[in-house]
Amino acid sequence: MTVPMLTVDTTGAAGAATGSDSTLPVRGFLDFVIVTYHANAPATTTVALKDARGRELLKLENNNTKAEKYPHHPIHKPDDGSELAGMANMYYVAGPLTLEVTGCDPLDGAVSADVQLLVPHEVD
Repeated sequence: MTVPMLTVDTTGAAGAATGSDSTLPVRGFLDFVIVTYHANAPATTTVALKDARGRELLKLENNNTKAEKYPHHPIHKPDDGSELAGMANMYYVAGPLTLEVTGCDPLDGAVSADVQLLVPHEVD
């Protein structure tokens, strides 16, 4: 399931402009995110994709180059909570997703994100 494109307009001073955009509530496993920057976005631009609880799913700091990312979180051992090396799992999201932009110039369409979710099907 492709979530409607998130597009952030930024306002504020050059190099310090901010903005955000949110989806309607969604539910599924986060598969990938394609982040695209305005041609005039500075290299100081930071982008964060967050879920409804404020959990940071993806953060790209000081960047202005188009990126395709596959965010995953580490898996932990049940006995001591330490991370299992080389093991990761997809984020499950339920609720709106928010794209936050900081450190940018004031721009319309400063950053956009195409978010793809995998939606589980219920079995009768």
